[in-house]
Amino acid sequence: MTTIEIIKDALILIGGIEDEGTPTSSQEDYAKRALNRMTKAWSVKGLKIWLEQEHTLPLIASTATYTLSAINRPTRIYNVRKVLDSVETPVRIVTRQEYMNQPSKESEGKPVFVYYDSQIPDGIMYVWPTPDAADNLKFTFKSYLEDFDNLSDDAHFPSEWLDAIVYNLAYRLCPKYEVSGEDRRTIREQSIVYLEEAEDADMEQGSLYIEPYIDEY
Repeated sequence: MTTIEIIKDALILIGGIEDEGTPTSSQEDYAKRALNRMTKAWSVKGLKIWLEQEHTLPLIASTATYTLSAINRPTRIYNVRKVLDSVETPVRIVTRQEYMNQPSKESEGKPVFVYYDSQIPDGIMYVWPTPDAADNLKFTFKSYLEDFDNLSDDAHFPSEWLDAIVYNLAYRLCPKYEVSGEDRRTIREQSIVYLEEAEDADMEQGSLYIEPYIDEY
């Protein structure tokens, strides 16, 4: 579905337009802004497996800080690995506090952990110790969903998310169109059901192993 198709269906649900009606430009603009706010909020909620991407970061000797400007700003990174002669070794991800607690951030050696700071406009990765030679890091990351910039843009979602998008947008538009009572409750209930169904389909299958972490420092 395109942006305008999503907007039309949401407006029809709340009586903003007739079944065969055409939204005004102000209706389109308002609904598009609401749609983008909604999907931005969803970018940091849940798994969104289809947003997972891999990236290789070249490390430079004596350089500890890397701005990730070559990719869309990650909302989070995980599964970081150091690559040497095609062999990948896990690298720990630490919190800001753990990184800041390191007494000598200019110490050089083979990286053992990283700290990721999700800054705007580009995220920043800090590596410790500072690499003593050129190397590579690989990591998995999730980024924000693409904006609905134009009315002809396709939704950056799998098809099983379309009902969730339409109904949740309709619910967000209810106050604007003074939808209340039973009609509003019905839209809200459906928006919750469709979102839960979409998120259930987004679950990654596999085993989960939990073990205590003991800080070696």
